[in-house]
Amino acid sequence: LDGFVDPDKAAMYNTTNVYLCIIDSGYDKAHEDLPKAKVTGVNDTSSGTWFNDSCQHGTHVAGTAVALNNSKGVVGVIPNLGRVALHIVKLFGANSGSSCAWTYSSSLISALSQCQARVSPTQKLVVSMSLGGPLYSWTENNAFESAFNSGRVISVAAAGNLGTTDMSYPGSYPSVISVGCVDANRVLCYFSQRNSEVDLVAPGMYIISTTRANTYSLMAGTSMSTPHVSAAAALLWGFHPKCNNADIVAALRKTAQDLGEPGRDDSYGFGLISVHRAYDWLIETNANATIASTPIPFPSPTPTRTKSPTPTRTKSPTPTRTKSPTP
Repeated sequence: LDGFVDPDKAAMYNTTNVYLCIIDSGYDKAHEDLPKAKVTGVNDTSSGTWFNDSCQHGTHVAGTAVALNNSKGVVGVIPNLGRVALHIVKLFGANSGSSCAWTYSSSLISALSQCQARVSPTQKLVVSMSLGGPLYSWTENNAFESAFNSGRVISVAAAGNLGTTDMSYPGSYPSVISVGCVDANRVLCYFSQRNSEVDLVAPGMYIISTTRANTYSLMAGTSMSTPHVSAAAALLWGFHPKCNNADIVAALRKTAQDLGEPGRDDSYGFGLISVHRAYDWLIETNANATIASTPIPFPSPTPTRTKSPTPTRTKSPTPTRTKSPTP
């Protein structure tokens, strides 16, 4: 854990009825530092089996979100899943000329539907998408808006790595939380896109996390920032299961640490996420903010680097949608 997502508060979680659905390149289920229980996924005829990850991007994202609090490697935002379950939808895989290309047989809307199909009418869903592209889709926008309007879905996506003011979708759809990147000094990463749809920022500069075959690598990008926010949203919703999605999003925005210009700005959005402050703000302001049962305290998780090989730096971690996946 990088220290920005309040490990003490994360350590006390008692989550219930929340699914975190990661739409990415798969998940190395055999990794020593990733959970095996309460993890499901969807196989696809084109992208392959969800528990294999040829380009490692999805496994790295998953480690930031849920790496175990054990004696290995790193510790995720939700270190021992608890009553948060993880679901994997694999879009990216090996393809000719690329190790991390769009190989999914259908659209992003279909992937969203796969996430929604996993949860029951009483369960909550957080969708994590460390991906993006420049093409706006009216159909996609409507799908994410409909999901949010259900009151049970929060969608989170990367703001993009071009370092421009261009929009990047799905992150720039109004119903999706767009996540920018800050470094260890809480300064905006040079590549993080800046526009009116950026909501929050999170650590994303050379984040160490899980990669295949029990290795750990450093990657940089808004892809790495995204799971900090999506996992934090799932964690917070687990604390307060009677709240709806608008409550959780409002809490994350209202309590973010303001960076850059005073108030919301196009670089940092509302600021750097803080689960601790969001948790307390809901307790103070929302009648539905109740803890499901007594929290279970344990020592703050501390990331350790074991005898695993030296992490490899990756400069371009974000899969790019080169073709529009929807009409």
